[in-house]
Amino acid sequence: ILKKKFFQLFIIEFLFVFFNFIFLLFVKNKLRSYLYTIQNMPVNAGQESIIMGFDKIIQGGLIFAFFIVPIVFIVICVIFQSLLWMTIKEKIKNYKRYFVNFAIVSFILISFFLIIIYQFLGTEISEYLDTTMIIIFLVLFIFYYHLTVFYITNKGDSFIEDLKYFRIVHFKHFFKILPYTLLVFLISMSQFFIFLILFTSYLIKDFFFLPPFSLVLYLIIIIIINLLTKIVLSARISEI
Repeated sequence: ILKKKFFQLFIIEFLFVFFNFIFLLFVKNKLRSYLYTIQNMPVNAGQESIIMGFDKIIQGGLIFAFFIVPIVFIVICVIFQSLLWMTIKEKIKNYKRYFVNFAIVSFILISFFLIIIYQFLGTEISEYLDTTMIIIFLVLFIFYYHLTVFYITNKGDSFIEDLKYFRIVHFKHFFKILPYTLLVFLISMSQFFIFLILFTSYLIKDFFFLPPFSLVLYLIIIIIINLLTKIVLSARISEI
């Protein structure tokens, strides 16, 4: 894989980051348009018209932020991450079943994770920032672990058969693969934070002391490390 497919893997992961960057720019501009519409609502209109117009804009913004954005994000993840893990594993019995199984599990787990986070942030415990971040981090790792292990154990069999294989790996070999999965998770989180800093630096000039070129270089390096750890994790699970 390192000799034959690594460049291909790098291109897939880089495109995944790039499309997320473009999508976040679109989200930022869309949300700004909602705010601009609210700020420029005619003040000479009737009170009832203002309230109805305000409610319509708010509903549109909420639908966009809490439904459309997560769905598009899941689609981007499914497309690029399925291609990435397919390239790493190479052996797929049925490509159609592989993509269907990949999409089903991704949609269910990511949606469930987002619902938990939305509900959690809406409670009073969210006032305690340190505790909240630790709990979110742990919940994120739990979902990341299950997603990653299923991605690797997904062979393109029937959905039930792939679930059975996932359960065998998960329950019988949990402690064997946990350190590898945790390492991949931490590196993936590092990649995410560098991406977030780069995106914020793009929006806010002089946000960070590092120039954009250095951030892009660090992002490329962490992508390479991330791919190497994913290859190792896949090979480790394949040995089971």
